[in-house]
Amino acid sequence: MPFDPKVQAQLSTITNKKLQLLREEMSILRQLLEICESPLEQKLLLGFIDTHIPGSRFYNGYQTSPPRSKSVVAIQWNLKYPTLGPYPKITETRIIIEPQHHINITIDPTNEIYKNYRADFLITQEVRLELSKHYTQISALIVEVDGHEFHERTKEQAQRDRERDRILVQAGYTVFRFTGSEIYHNLNKAIDSIMVFLNSRSSEALLNYQKEQKSK
Repeated sequence: MPFDPKVQAQLSTITNKKLQLLREEMSILRQLLEICESPLEQKLLLGFIDTHIPGSRFYNGYQTSPPRSKSVVAIQWNLKYPTLGPYPKITETRIIIEPQHHINITIDPTNEIYKNYRADFLITQEVRLELSKHYTQISALIVEVDGHEFHERTKEQAQRDRERDRILVQAGYTVFRFTGSEIYHNLNKAIDSIMVFLNSRSSEALLNYQKEQKSK
């Protein structure tokens, strides 16, 4: 049964708008993949998008909330939760993935000693709790993919990686490091371990918030 011409015209307009948004997002996705330095990083990123990020959106940095540098291209997705029940709850979780993220760490401000690193991925997690209008960052996870071309070529390189990880942890980051074999052969297991960490941080933030509310 053919549609009424006015209905068909309206359907075509909506379809064209949706297709334009899809083309724009796919263009940004290509930018994300081009930023990655290896096929293993690309595989990890696409694994997230394909299986673990329902409703994800791809953004240039200035489009994210809050805005980031225009040079940043990121994935952002929001998960909303019901707020029924007697206790405060997490109403929304916001997670942003940024490939090849530059990190500047102050080692000794007195003597002006700094370290500059580039992480394969920075995954930032923020939550908005019931009764609150603002997001609170609860985790900053660095994910490194160790391909044979770039990592563990020598004992010295492995030592530098361990020292780097210690400095990042001392600065407040959590570091996950995966081998190329783990990404290639057990991609879902690697991604699941990241999601378990993010979910545990959400649960921890909620428990702390509930304790604060009960003590008031």
